[in-house]
Amino acid sequence: MQLLTSSVEGFAMSVLEGLSNGVPQISYDIKYGPKDIITDGEDGYLVKPDDIDELAEKNHQLFQ
Repeated sequence: MQLLTSSVEGFAMSVLEGLSNGVPQISYDIKYGPKDIITDGEDGYLVKPDDIDELAEKNHQLFQ
């Protein structure tokens, strides 16, 4: 699993690399990047920006 917790991001190559190797992604749903790459609920999760509780919950879900 990979976390992308940036508040501003370009097109995140690390997310693409992780997905190409089957690594689930969790990212804040920020402008320019993550939502163009991650399909929420399929290959990872998109979390409301700055929602630390939701980020922790999604992280926990992937470890179960």
